[in-house]
Amino acid sequence: MTTRISFLLSLVMIASGWSAQTPAKKAAAPAASVKPFSIPPRACGNKNASVVVEVYTDFECPHCRIYYMDTLKQMMKDYCTSGKIYFMHREFPFASHRFSREATRWVLAAATIGKNEQLTEQLFANQAVWSQTGNIELLAASFLSPADVAKIKQVMAAHKDEIEAEIELDLAEGRAIGLSETPTTVIKRHGLATSQTAGGIPYARLKMALDSLIDK
Repeated sequence: MTTRISFLLSLVMIASGWSAQTPAKKAAAPAASVKPFSIPPRACGNKNASVVVEVYTDFECPHCRIYYMDTLKQMMKDYCTSGKIYFMHREFPFASHRFSREATRWVLAAATIGKNEQLTEQLFANQAVWSQTGNIELLAASFLSPADVAKIKQVMAAHKDEIEAEIELDLAEGRAIGLSETPTTVIKRHGLATSQTAGGIPYARLKMALDSLIDK
């Protein structure tokens, strides 16, 4: 009788699709993909603007400091904020300047946390100080939070090769256009260069040039 009951139970289990076996474990969820590291453009304004301004600078160049403080800051306020142009910083550290490339490394790393423009301004504003010692961390710590400084240093340590490659890319692009001094300003309209100017440009003159190129 016991054998008959067991046989009948087996038939019932088979008919209902039930199995005494341990259910198979669910497949593990695929690991989240890691976003590849990239350095954001050091830029402001409307990336789709018809007029693009590219400026090559060296952080130890005194002419670049004057140009940034007297012209570029005002240009960003008047034209980037309104979306009339797209402005791109290009880094061109000369080998003859001891700490310019290190300053560039800091700015590129700062771009990954959105602090590159603040650092750029402070580097130019305090050029006479940090260019004597190369202590850029001390300058950064004077206006950035300890957490931000730590993040920038971590990026520089973890992505040294990518940062160096970005610097070399800007240097190569500068050489390709025959750049011989900083600052150098290249203005493009609809992707075509309309002017390339070595040396600083007074703001009134730059404003006149931009107003003549911007689509009405």
